[in-house]
Amino acid sequence: MKNILQGGNTNGVAILAFSKNKKLYQSDASFIYRCMNLASGLEKKEILNFIGHFKDYKVNKNTQYILLHRPVYSLSLAFFIRRMKRKGVKIIADVDDLIIHPDFSKYSPAVVNNILSKKQVSQKFLKNYKALRLCDHIVCSTEQLKSHLNKYFINMPVTVLHNCVFHTWDTKINTKTASKKITYFSGTRSHDHDFRLIKEPLEAFLNDTSSVHLDVVGPLKASLDVSKNQLTFLDKVPFSEYEKLVSCSSINLAPLENSIFNQCKSALKAVEAGAFGIPTIFSSNGDADRFKNSSVLIAKTGDDWYNHLKLLCDDTNDLFDHSLCYEDTLEKADVSRMTDKFCNDVINCDNV
Repeated sequence: MKNILQGGNTNGVAILAFSKNKKLYQSDASFIYRCMNLASGLEKKEILNFIGHFKDYKVNKNTQYILLHRPVYSLSLAFFIRRMKRKGVKIIADVDDLIIHPDFSKYSPAVVNNILSKKQVSQKFLKNYKALRLCDHIVCSTEQLKSHLNKYFINMPVTVLHNCVFHTWDTKINTKTASKKITYFSGTRSHDHDFRLIKEPLEAFLNDTSSVHLDVVGPLKASLDVSKNQLTFLDKVPFSEYEKLVSCSSINLAPLENSIFNQCKSALKAVEAGAFGIPTIFSSNGDADRFKNSSVLIAKTGDDWYNHLKLLCDDTNDLFDHSLCYEDTLEKADVSRMTDKFCNDVINCDNV
């Protein structure tokens, strides 16, 4: 999606990215799901005035709402917000991880996986906190994250906008009957500890079930003691190629360590797979619980992971309802519903 600038949309919305490299924001999965999806819905309602990087934004007199995606404090941001508020513009922040205050830095995957020091992450989180304090309204991705935001930003309204199926995906039930393919999408290099949760039960299952193949997509420091014919490691792919990989899966895996940070994460992996009627085995997680009667099987122990895999790979007794998985996902993760909620709870609450 290219920058959009439409001068005629009164009470319009501008969506601004804050990635360090302004050339890369459109490849950021968080921006793709949080902002591009919302932008597609707002564009249909003819109230999207701009989507692009903060550094490229030019003030538009018809823009009454500015959504800042994961804003980072700087003097230029503080000056910009002050200037916009004088013009009567409402400033909304979007945040989708527990990165809201230095108190949570020790739980960050970057710290847990020894990618950054706690001091470095604390400094980043402080900038996030200072930026969020300047805003008028916060939108976030889960109820669990909202509970923490309510404690740190007592007088600020917080609205949950759940992550949705990407608006351009050609969703349909995967009806393939070929050999089973398990997928694990690491996304970033901060999930090594998460994957260790399932290493042993996954090895045991693959060794017991030679007809099943595992694709690991994205950066991961891990090895599995299984047949080479059953395992493929793939580099992270551009988002434009991601849909094809997801849709070709039979079973998706989403292990998460039980931490305060991970409990605030969204069930996006289940949403992605569920859009094709594909089940996801998920660690216990608040947002994943929304799908546990349709697209998600919750695993709390190693035996749970093994038994769920065994159940889903048993072609003689297919108990999983792929149609329910598909339909429930599209209902709960629908962009138009998310857009309506944004308009009703964030815009209409300001009497627009």
